[in-house]
Amino acid sequence: MSLPALEWRKLPVRVISTASISNTLNTIYDMLTGSLYHDGSTRILGSGSAWQMPNKFVTGSNTEAVYIFPGFQTEMSQSVIFSGKSSTGASSSATPTVVTNEGSYPQGNAGFPLLHVAVVKNASGSFTQWTSNYPFGSGSYSSGYVRIELTANFSATEKLTIYESKEALAVIIYNPTTSITKPGIAGAILDPEQSSSFMAESDGRVYGVAGCGATTGIRQSISSTIFTDPIQVNLNSSLFNHSPTAQATNDAYAKFVTFAPGLTSLNTIAMDRNLTNIYGTTYTTLSGKLVKAPIRCINTSTNYFAGRLRDISMIRSFPSNLVVKDASNNILGFTLSANETTGTNNTLLFNYT
Repeated sequence: MSLPALEWRKLPVRVISTASISNTLNTIYDMLTGSLYHDGSTRILGSGSAWQMPNKFVTGSNTEAVYIFPGFQTEMSQSVIFSGKSSTGASSSATPTVVTNEGSYPQGNAGFPLLHVAVVKNASGSFTQWTSNYPFGSGSYSSGYVRIELTANFSATEKLTIYESKEALAVIIYNPTTSITKPGIAGAILDPEQSSSFMAESDGRVYGVAGCGATTGIRQSISSTIFTDPIQVNLNSSLFNHSPTAQATNDAYAKFVTFAPGLTSLNTIAMDRNLTNIYGTTYTTLSGKLVKAPIRCINTSTNYFAGRLRDISMIRSFPSNLVVKDASNNILGFTLSANETTGTNNTLLFNYT
């Protein structure tokens, strides 16, 4: 049986004016405490799709982590943490754990800090330290961190977009000069479509985190052919895929992991690419309506079905960061693709309802 709809929403886009990890995390915090959505509608913390209880972890004058909880909590009590260490000034001494095959926690090339994201399950205790395997004390457990973006790639026009839903968050950084699009997505993002303890947590959900890596190269962006690419390496990173290659300073490899149900270990996941090619620029119904196709995922260790991405669909090609509406001006969802100017990319839609 399918889980409830996530009801994705879009927050107002912000520009990262200062290329520092602390400023970026403060911007994320400000966005997640805002009172409006992109269209001016009211956003109330803990209500609808709006997340709640946002907080910061600060060392000296540097913000190192922002953690937040969904408004809708199951017995898993999940939290998502965005994090990064500054290359100047005070910073935490501990080394955070990263996801499977990510390598060691990186500072980035030439010491430039990186923005990361992780998901924590059983996060019902008191927050202790973002670098811990147990950020909310005994019984909680972090997935480890996935890279989103390197601040060396930031510019005065770097844009930050957040899509939020009842049980998952997506942060997207876009550089209009280099056309870099770097997403990080975390939360209850897979629907196993069954309640078996082998497939799902006790609340029927699968919790995970995904990203396409970060390096200093200007082409380290989400791939324009994410639905048909094999595992990506170096110059073109995929999304919702998992490379077994550990990331080095100048490499970007897609990472996608979920918690093994009932355990603290992680499963490596990938989008099932054995799908019909529906990703062209004209794929609609005969009457011209948009087709939203589900995305199935597999466990890369077993090749068995792992779940369906929750309310993230494949659609025909669009530029990224668009609000897609029907003929009656009703919002259908929000796009994520390789860049915001070209409409020939494989495109994800974060469904509004």
